[in-house]
Amino acid sequence: MTPRAIRFALSIAFLLCTGVAIDQPAYPSRPVTFILPVPPGGALDIFARALNQSFSTRAGQALLIENRPGADFVIAAEACARSRPDGYTMCMLLRDNTSILPLIRKIPYDPDKDLTPVTNMVNLQNVLVAHASVPVKSFRELVEYSKKNPNELNWSAFGSSQLLIEWVKQQSGLQMTFVRYKGQQDANKDFLGGRLHLYYPAIGNAGIPQDINSGKVTGLIVAGNKRIAQIPNVPTFTEMGLPDFDVRSWLGAFMPAGVPREAAVRIASDFTAIIRSPDFIQKYLVPGGFEPLGGTPDEFTAFLREDKKVGAAMAKLATRPE
Repeated sequence: MTPRAIRFALSIAFLLCTGVAIDQPAYPSRPVTFILPVPPGGALDIFARALNQSFSTRAGQALLIENRPGADFVIAAEACARSRPDGYTMCMLLRDNTSILPLIRKIPYDPDKDLTPVTNMVNLQNVLVAHASVPVKSFRELVEYSKKNPNELNWSAFGSSQLLIEWVKQQSGLQMTFVRYKGQQDANKDFLGGRLHLYYPAIGNAGIPQDINSGKVTGLIVAGNKRIAQIPNVPTFTEMGLPDFDVRSWLGAFMPAGVPREAAVRIASDFTAIIRSPDFIQKYLVPGGFEPLGGTPDEFTAFLREDKKVGAAMAKLATRPE
């Protein structure tokens, strides 16, 4: 070694022995890939892109949105679980990925071992809507019409929303045939064209509240016991006599297992501050029908333990059609 190299090595050794920290780039020092389980254009994609705008300003780095739809959100979850655990890849997942699918079929990742919970971002709300060609004006009329015409109506939904409507069918006697779509854009297109009779989308999908309130489509029912401000004339499950059931869907942020805790804590802190911001709530969450959540990785982990009970109940109450 040259004298200069020896002096440099001794300097580093001295810093390490005396506990003097060596400066490291602040996290995040580059953009963070954010994998979504949905195609571009739907309510969840719109939410993620709005989150990116605020995150870029707050953290000084962008979220690189990567849409990985398909296989009931499994493709995105597996990509996230298999990614390098360096804090620069994360994903948006739903109850399906952690609390339902592991109970009803084999999936290529273990949500407990392969993923790190970061923060539960938002609850989202859906609405059952009927195309104008369906001759009903209420949920009760829909049930009666379907019983008289058992092979006429078709419908679609995504993820745990599909299980929920199967549960509604069991509880009410509603009869209709499920149609599977890869993404919401295709379902939206067929619904607006009348090829899909009934649909259970998130109300944040473009035009849904406006179409309901204008009468272009018929809003039939929303989950829970509280009406939604954007579509105030649509009754709830409770009003229609369906049993009480915790059916709120949620969107959570996850990283691969083994990620530095500091990265998960930092992202959780930034996301929570953004999601709970009054401006963000009014500009993005209220129009999309989202309820702000947020919180620490530990809080999200505790929530997931309880949520598995909800997922187990949904898996037992509803049969997923193939």
